Amino acid sequence: MLLTNLQVQPIVDDVGTRGDDAVIEFTSKFDKVQLDQVVEEVADLPDPELEPHIKEAFDVAYDNIYAFHLAQKSGGNVVENMKGVRCKRVARSIGSVGIYIPGGTAVLPSTAFMLSIPAKIAGCKTVVLATPPSKDGSICKEVL
Repeated sequence: MLLTNLQVQPIVDDVGTRGDDAVIEFTSKFDKVQLDQVVEEVADLPDPELEPHIKEAFDVAYDNIYAFHLAQKSGGNVVENMKGVRCKRVARSIGSVGIYIPGGTAVLPSTAFMLSIPAKIAGCKTVVLATPPSKDGSICKEVL
């Protein structure tokens, strides 16, 4: 087993056993942030208030990323690569996907777009977002 696995597996096991209590404990240990709870539903959070120029930039980025990934959606092209042999690529979505968005000191909201938009286009029913908290325990508004 790789050294990384040996270091990470006990954390994964602890979170699997103790759930949010373990997440809160590890957040305190690694991120140096004290959380009262783990946010489970983004819909339960207030809508972030972004400056107009930031919102406009996000809207443009969203539209461009959406168009790019929509163009990749399988059109069912069939290729006859030799007589009588027909091949095609079949794309099927998975029911749920987990995405990690860097936050805290290195905020990368573009990662949220690059991972969640293709999942949406693919038809994933559930997208679980994980991101580290800011020093005050909040989630970066640009990531939301």
